[in-house]
Amino acid sequence: ALSEIHRILKPNGKIIVISSNRYSFMYFDRLFKQLFGKWKYGYQKNWTPKSLKRKLQSKGIKVINTEILQGIGDFNKKNHIDSIFNKVCGHWGRYVQFVGESIK
Repeated sequence: ALSEIHRILKPNGKIIVISSNRYSFMYFDRLFKQLFGKWKYGYQKNWTPKSLKRKLQSKGIKVINTEILQGIGDFNKKNHIDSIFNKVCGHWGRYVQFVGESIK
């Protein structure tokens, strides 16, 4: 998908990518539930901020900005734990957001 996005983006065209963060309590909750057959949402890829940045760069997308986003409005207890961990580890949170531009 990223290769196709890069292909159709105009030179210096902007892209915003938001993905589930591997450094989140939600990730560990999903692994635990999958282990016991309780995960009901299907497949989900979780990235670390560093691995997603490398993937974007390998597809010809220059990363301009990175943010860690906290979940809001759902899973309040897990989001609260993520926000506490984020104060100690800045890469910890529910989502990873990258703003990038096409390198052509």
